[in-house]
Amino acid sequence: MHGRPRGQAHHRRPRSLAPDLEAHGAVSAPVAEQLARGARTASGAEFGVGVTGIAGPEGGTPEKPVGTVFIAVSSPRGEAVCAYRFLGSRAAVRERSAQTALDLVRRQILGLPLDPRLARG
Repeated sequence: MHGRPRGQAHHRRPRSLAPDLEAHGAVSAPVAEQLARGARTASGAEFGVGVTGIAGPEGGTPEKPVGTVFIAVSSPRGEAVCAYRFLGSRAAVRERSAQTALDLVRRQILGLPLDPRLARG
């Protein structure tokens, strides 16, 4: 795997995210997509992942409660973003987000639907 994971506070996000941050907020599908695309471009890797969310215990709103997470995968096929609502402690939300991000990359590699509910069988 190329690159390294990095968490960023609101004020430390790259300037290239400014338009989507202003329009959609830091916890949004467009920002996750930009993070994934940026990770892929910056690392030269075949896949990039972007995760943004509210792990808690504070920071949630009625529209985006604690546990709201957007995970995007960028690949040669394009970008795909999934929205989730994970329950539990801050650590549980972060762990579930990481596990899910890795599963989305696995699904992308295997050509499976990103949402297992869409699988036919």
